[in-house]
Amino acid sequence: MVIEYDVDQVTPTLEPSESVRQKSWSFTPPTVLGEVQFACVVDYKGTRYSYRDTLTVTGRAPSITEDPAVSIEVNTGQDVTITCTADGDPAPTQDNFVFRNLRTGEDITPSRVDPSGDTSQATFDIIDVTTSEEGQYECRVQTIAGSSTSHRTYIDVKVQPVPAEPPRATEATFSFAVVDLNTVIFDGDGPIVSTSLLYRQLPSDSWIETVVSNHLIPYRLDGLTRETQYELGVVLTRPGAGGRGARGPSVIITTHPPVDGGWSEWEDWSPCSVSCGNGTRTRTRTCDNPSPAYGGQECEGAASDTQACPDQPACSTGPPMGVVAGATGGVAAVLLVVIVIAAIFFIRRRRNQRPPLPVRKDMSDMEGVSNTSFGADESGPCLQEGTRAANEKPDPTSAKHHASRPILIENNRPIPLRIMAVNHRELSWDDISLTNKLLGSGNFGEVRKGTVNLDGERIPSAIKVLKRGADEAARQDFQQEVDIMRHAGYHPNIINLLGTCEHQGQQYMALEMAGNGDLKNYLRKSRVLEVKDPAYANTRQTVSTVSTLSPVQLLRIACDVATGMEHLSSKDVIHRDLAARNVLLTDSLIAKVADFGLSRGEGVYEQTSKKAVPFRSTALEALSRRIYTTQSDVWSFGILLWEIVTLGGTPYSGMKSRTLLRSLREGYRLPKPRNCEEDLYQMMLLCWQRDPEDRPTFSDLVEQLRAMMEDKSSYVNTENDDDFEYAVVDSDDMDDDDDETITG
Repeated sequence: MVIEYDVDQVTPTLEPSESVRQKSWSFTPPTVLGEVQFACVVDYKGTRYSYRDTLTVTGRAPSITEDPAVSIEVNTGQDVTITCTADGDPAPTQDNFVFRNLRTGEDITPSRVDPSGDTSQATFDIIDVTTSEEGQYECRVQTIAGSSTSHRTYIDVKVQPVPAEPPRATEATFSFAVVDLNTVIFDGDGPIVSTSLLYRQLPSDSWIETVVSNHLIPYRLDGLTRETQYELGVVLTRPGAGGRGARGPSVIITTHPPVDGGWSEWEDWSPCSVSCGNGTRTRTRTCDNPSPAYGGQECEGAASDTQACPDQPACSTGPPMGVVAGATGGVAAVLLVVIVIAAIFFIRRRRNQRPPLPVRKDMSDMEGVSNTSFGADESGPCLQEGTRAANEKPDPTSAKHHASRPILIENNRPIPLRIMAVNHRELSWDDISLTNKLLGSGNFGEVRKGTVNLDGERIPSAIKVLKRGADEAARQDFQQEVDIMRHAGYHPNIINLLGTCEHQGQQYMALEMAGNGDLKNYLRKSRVLEVKDPAYANTRQTVSTVSTLSPVQLLRIACDVATGMEHLSSKDVIHRDLAARNVLLTDSLIAKVADFGLSRGEGVYEQTSKKAVPFRSTALEALSRRIYTTQSDVWSFGILLWEIVTLGGTPYSGMKSRTLLRSLREGYRLPKPRNCEEDLYQMMLLCWQRDPEDRPTFSDLVEQLRAMMEDKSSYVNTENDDDFEYAVVDSDDMDDDDDETITG
């Protein structure tokens, strides 16, 4: 590059003399650091004179002296301010800084730069943040002297929580209502730090708000007007500015008018008290037509009526002693009858005047509810009837529903929801206690049984430990799994994160414990004709069945998994490894999606590395083009459903990865298991449609599975017959690993 400067531009530094003239000028070198060659050219009396020399350009490349925060959590609709400080020679200016979104490649310019000597601090403002702006960023600075890049910053955008269901009025009287806030399941992100009940007297538009201290127990709303309609709604708030969510679905209740008591018809007269003389008879009535309710008045008047017996014969005088004795005995018998009648009347009156039983327990005695992680009726739409407590001995197919049964861990103590709902907890090393029992191992870590101290409670936990000597890629994968679980938030049908810890350079994450292990092995242990000690065998008659699990239980497990995946898909989390081996069962047989090691928190993911993939459960488009979406997880769910029906059979038994890929492209799909009804197999086939857009969503699958559970038909046949054969389990499928690197 040649840059010419006209002599008219020069500035003389010395006064000209007769023999010497000197000129000087300033310029900005066209390159960065290094050597710049230049020449001084003078034309004098037709002769050109030139002088060449080399100029060395010096300076100092910029350096980030203060990185942005490693992680920034912000609620949607709020503004984010990030600062990045760098020095250098020359000092960085506003044009030298950018804050880059690594997912989209978009650069954000600073709103201002504050210089101080050779140091400059850039301030970046992201206004009205949306979930689309969540992701990793880095600060970059480049001057003429060089460039520098900060460490990565993760902006974690949280969605304000909104209740998924309206509150429920369990009791509405003439002046108050008892309201179940129904906030265990909500859309958006937790944890919940504040709950408010909003109500208004219709048709008024003015809402009244009251803060509820414990949203897990019923709340008594006093001061209502009788015979009036009220609309009720709930507002949830999560931590941080702008954490208050919108009002959730509402419900309209009507307060009752007081009901005054009314008398029943008189009962028949009792027999006369004596057979002769001045005897009496009695009749009774009860105040139950209707009974007093909602502050109504008791019945006025007497509940009994006594009068002289009509047409009573006179007793003869002076009877013989035998007659007197007989009369005396008769009087005693009549008195006994009167006493019995009076006792019956008294018992009836007490029974009819007894106040009605409360709908729920006294609210001061609800510790079992407030400390419940989630009850059997709160774990999603899949528990319609029956109980899955593994420590109960009756037939699990009996329809006995427990309204607020907690998940029981090994010591039969519930995990409080206040603990489960907090997934950003940082643990100290003293909070963690590890045992030598190895629960499993993965690509970059192992899982050991242990306990964690949370809010003063020692909770059994599965502790995932990053192996010593793990490389940087493994550390990033470990952290990514933590970030995904934090992003997913709490849900009863996924394994939830209890907290993380770093000790002496080693990373730990504490996970929710699931006492019955992984679903694949549990299904295989339920095969009563193959194993000596089948799981859950003490709860079913195993003579005429091929599994200790009932058809309803198998469908319920499938519905649990679909519900957990519905939650993950709503968070744009792609699991990428959904299979029976990565679903865990609690002691009460609640299924929870686990193992987020391959998960990605983005709507569409393209795998660029050549890592092995779980080929038996991976969708066709992911095997062929390495493209993953939520609909790819739907394909995997269809494979998992096939595993459930076959009680842990190996999908595509005996097929290698290349053969399988070619067969799938040609339209081959897993055959219908013999014990599977056509409707359930059609659901699997829909999950395996070639075009991902033609597959059902997880919401569709949850709805269909719930309908099947409510139906009395059997969609999975577990009855034993002479022709029944279990699905094949490959010998190389016993180690829970079907990963292979697939090309083509």
